[in-house]
This record gives sequence, C-alpha cells and structure tokens, in this order.
Amino acid sequence: MTTPRVCIVFALMLLCAAQVPLAQSRPPAAATPADAALKALNAGQYDEVERLLRSATDARSVAIRARADIERGRYAEAEKTLTPVASAQPGSDAALELGLLQMQLGRRNDAVRTLKLIVARVDGQTAAENLRLGLAARALGAFQDANGFFRSANRLAPTDVAVNTGWGELFLEKYDRKEAMRSFQDALKADESYVPAILGVARVAAEENPPAAKQAIERALKINPNSVPAHLLAAEMALDDRKRDDSRDSAERALKVNPNSLEARSLVAAIDGLEGKTTAFDAQGHMFVGDRSGTVYLVSEIGDATLFATLEPSMAAYHLAFGPDGALFVTGPTASSFDSVYRVAGDGTVTNFFTGLGRPQGLAFDAGGNCYVVASYRGRRGVFRISPKGDEISMVVAGPSLVGLCFDDSGNVILASTREVYRVFVGVKPYWPF
Repeated sequence: MTTPRVCIVFALMLLCAAQVPLAQSRPPAAATPADAALKALNAGQYDEVERLLRSATDARSVAIRARADIERGRYAEAEKTLTPVASAQPGSDAALELGLLQMQLGRRNDAVRTLKLIVARVDGQTAAENLRLGLAARALGAFQDANGFFRSANRLAPTDVAVNTGWGELFLEKYDRKEAMRSFQDALKADESYVPAILGVARVAAEENPPAAKQAIERALKINPNSVPAHLLAAEMALDDRKRDDSRDSAERALKVNPNSLEARSLVAAIDGLEGKTTAFDAQGHMFVGDRSGTVYLVSEIGDATLFATLEPSMAAYHLAFGPDGALFVTGPTASSFDSVYRVAGDGTVTNFFTGLGRPQGLAFDAGGNCYVVASYRGRRGVFRISPKGDEISMVVAGPSLVGLCFDDSGNVILASTREVYRVFVGVKPYWPF
C-alpha cells in the first residue's frame, strides 16, 4: 500500500478521527421494536434482531430482519422475506433491500428493475425517502442523482446517522476522501458507536494513515465482533502488509459469520494463490484447496483438511472449478507442452478430461457445460472452449499473456494477464455452483 504525501491538516484529521471519540453524544434510546432491532443489528446481535421483529410485517421491519439474514449469508431466506413486501410496496425499504441483495448476488438485470421502480415511484419529501432514493441511485450508478438525493436528505435531517454515512460512502466511491471523512465524522457526532461510519473513517484513513485505520477497525470490532466488513477490511490491510496469516485469520473470521461471503472467499483464494494453493467451492459450499505439490484437499467448516485427490505436481498454482455435472476440474501447468484438464469425480477418482494443452491455467464453465480454459493449443495462446464431453475444442479469445478468467452475469469474460485485467463480451451465460 503506497503512502503519498498529504497535507498535515488532513493527516491530523484522519488520525484524530480514528484514535479519539468523535463525539460525546450517545445514540437515542430505542423507541420502537424496529429501532431496538437497528441497535442490535449495529452490534451484530442478529438473533436478537430476529426475535424483536419476528411478527412484524411493515416494510421497514421486514427490511431490517432481512438485513440480519444477509449479514449471515442467508440470502435465500432474505429474498423470500423481502419479495412479497417489495412487490406490494415497490418504493419501500424492503424493495431497496431486495434490489441491493440482487445486485450483491450478481443478478444485475433483476436489481436494475427493482431499483428503478424505487426511483420512479418515490417522491422524496422526507429525509428517509431521499435516503432511500440516494441509495438506489448509487447502486444504479447514477452518482449525480444520488448526490442530489443525499444533499436533500441532509438538508432535511443534518444529523441523521444513516444519511451522513450513506453520503460519505458515495463520496468515498468517487474518490472525494475529504468530503467522505467529513460526512462520516458528522454521522459519528450523532452516534459515536455507528459501525458503518467508523469503518468509513477506516477506509478513508487506509491509504494515508494505516495505523489510524487499524485503530478504527479495532474500535468497530469491539462494538460489533460479527462485522463482516470490518473483518474483510482488516484482512485486506494485513495482506497489503504481507501478513498472510493475519489476513487469512481475519477472512476466516468473516466466513464464520457469513459462510457465503464471496469477498471473504476471494481473499482466502488470493492468499492460497500467493502460497501456491487455490480454492473452489461446490454447490453445497464445501471448500476444496489445491496444493501444487500434487494434492487436492477437502476442508471442513472448522478448518480440518482431508485428502481428496492426488494429481501431477505443478510448476504454478493449480486452478480449480466445478462443472455443472458436480465434478471438480483442475489444471496445473508442468514442463510438458501436452498437459491435461483433469476431471475429479466425487469419490476423488481422477481422469483426463482433455489432453494436449500447453501451460493450462484459469478455467470456468458456462451453463451448458462447456469448459473455458486459458492455455496454449497448437501454437496459439488464449481462451479455448472445450465441449462438455471433452471431444471438441475451439478458440474464443486470443491473448499471449493470459493467466486467469471468470464470467460475469452480463455475458462478459473477465480476463487476467500477467499485468492487466480485461473485459470481453462473449455472450456466455455462466455456470456458478452456488
């Protein structure tokens, strides 16, 4: 992580923001079950949120209860809770939470439909309505509109914690760090224990003042030990400091709270890649780790590893992906120019799915069962599509230095080279095991 020169005043502002209480005020006492549930949510007491709002049916309460499920990775339960309320009240908090969840799950088309209904149906008369509009517009990428909505919300409720935090997150996303810090500080003047605002301070400080950022993260975790964003930010900073064990520990703490966190899984995978190991998850959420020395392990929820399959040792990290047939597919480049894509059945039996590739690396599957792999084949380097039976191969994208790939939900393939990342439209519907 680089440390550019910054003005002394701004550096001191960052340091003070993370090291000392930002306000002496205390959050107001909970007036309703929904207010009490918000306090419990901020503290990571997700079971308490469910207890408080179990019988509530209003859109605000439903959204809060769903948020508690989302924080724990219970996405299907949250969607089931939100959908009927969002359908009946398309401009409500429940609709906003549903749209944000759909976006988080990569279902962008569904999310856009849901969020556009909020923007179209709600006329911001109150701070809460303008906040909802601002959050929806931000998720849609309409940053100028979002800024206008947040400004209106702030004018109506200058000390509102959620408004100032949401506005700060918008500023931070647009790289206006000074305004972001100001908004987060305004939020913390009203409620010094509001974890999203504390983490906002940490994100602003992360580049210029890492020690202050780490203190803010510690402060957030004292209030909410179950904060997945706090654990993830701690993991990212530790990885930047090349403290892989600390980074892995923080990422795994996040996974204990939310076993379905893609961000946490990605961090674990990044650490494994740096250590010559790679990971993949099957449809049931079981984690498989490849060690390039020649072993694939099945890792339990408590971290115990058992031997799953044995392969040829690789010169570089293994690349793992599950196919629609439930089998694990593995590549591992060797010194040979006649390498294979391996298929590993559920009982650990290894067969050659396709042979004849040079230095095969990243791989992924489409919904039709075609395997896409970065490799060299007959003198050409790029992305090749292999048919579900492994009997046909064709080039999809040419690229001499490509290493990895994955698909998004818009028909694009995301390609990583040794230096850059590319997005190329190929019209593919991806297969994701979870």
